Order: sequence, then structure tokens, then C-alpha cells
Amino acid sequence: MIFIRLRFREGTYGLAESHDKKLNKLAFFFTDDVRSHVASFKSWLLNPLLDYTASNYSFLEKEGDTVIIGDQYAVGDPYEYCLELPISDLIQLLDQWDTLYKRKPKEIIIKCENGKIVLEGID
Repeated sequence: MIFIRLRFREGTYGLAESHDKKLNKLAFFFTDDVRSHVASFKSWLLNPLLDYTASNYSFLEKEGDTVIIGDQYAVGDPYEYCLELPISDLIQLLDQWDTLYKRKPKEIIIKCENGKIVLEGID
């Protein structure tokens, strides 16, 4: 199992432990870009007229029914460690993030097991 551990400190979540460069992109997307702004990212994902956006850390690019999440400040090939997943999966992850972010557990674990990414809170 691959996982990322985010820890709540000083009013926000930050990276505490990481085991995967691609999953890092999702972690930083949540901690640096989304935070409490889930609705705006879901709106962008569901708008068929928009296919690219960038924020504090990430760039997001839609290709058909998938979305690519990458580091907009990457040195070298910006697609080298991108995370690509179905838009519907990212919407579900945004919903999970929203629930957890509002609850403020001490840690949020982003884990990938058998190709499925899930978020869980640890109090």
C-alpha cells in the first residue's frame, strides 16, 4: 500500500510522510490549492468548456474523462510525476476531503491500494 500522511498544525494540513511522488501531487493539490474551496474545483471539473487551470501549486488538465494533476513549478518535464485519474474519482476524493477538512482530524491519510485512492481521518 502506498500512502501519504498529512498532519494538522498551525491551522492547516501539511505533508508529514510521503511514499510516492505521484500521490504527492494529490496531497499538495488538497493542502495548497483546495483547502476549503471544494465547490470551485468541482465546478471546474464539471464544466465541459474548461480544460486547464492552475492554482498555488498544481495545474489541472482535462483529457476526455480524465484529469491530470501536476506541479506547475516542476523543474524539467512537468508531466514526469503527474497523477492521472478519472474525473469522477477526483470528484469523490474532493467530497471526502471536504468532509475531513471540516472535521479537522489530527491526520489525513491518502492511500492507494489496488489502484483505488481513498482518504481517511485519524483523530
